[in-house]
Amino acid sequence: MGNNWEDTNVEEIQAYIGILIYMGLVDLPEFENYFRGEFCVCPIVRQAITLKRLKKLGQYLHLNVEEERPDQQSADFDILYKARPALGLIDKFTLAYIPGCELAVDEAMIGFKGRFFLPGKPTKWGIKAWGLADSANGYLLKCDIYKGKKKETRQDLLLEEQVVLQLTEIFWGKWHYIYFDNFFRPHKSYENAIGTRNVQLLH
Repeated sequence: MGNNWEDTNVEEIQAYIGILIYMGLVDLPEFENYFRGEFCVCPIVRQAITLKRLKKLGQYLHLNVEEERPDQQSADFDILYKARPALGLIDKFTLAYIPGCELAVDEAMIGFKGRFFLPGKPTKWGIKAWGLADSANGYLLKCDIYKGKKKETRQDLLLEEQVVLQLTEIFWGKWHYIYFDNFFRPHKSYENAIGTRNVQLLH
């Protein structure tokens, strides 16, 4: 910890998380804009915490125990180890909400200005993710972070095809329409992979 560190508490962490959620909903050009009078459309941000303190919390906040992180050469190495506890919560999204009939699979880039290391190829501008959402309102049902090239679980399918099948599998047999763009277009029929499952995949 730095010399200027002050212990935090539950209320401050709750405020910190709330502000991050707010920043995700209200998009401003720069991080500092949320604390400037001419940009600040929600004064409660500046009332809850200072910019300096917000940055300090972000500097030291960890979601996992760094000392227990598996070595990069270990079979247990997880490139997403630092965020794994938070990512695990995504599995609960499908338990909290019953989606409509029409679902959509798409890819997205999560804005990130730090260094995110993919095997052999570091990127400094974003993190790719695959998502399944309710078409009616955008509610995220499942999400999978792209971790670089890896061994395909099914040799007869392309990566994009595997993504669609993996994200939608829990909804097979529940009479859903699954939509996706040409990026996920199969080189073979999806029906060959899923059989008759009471689900229709459309692109």
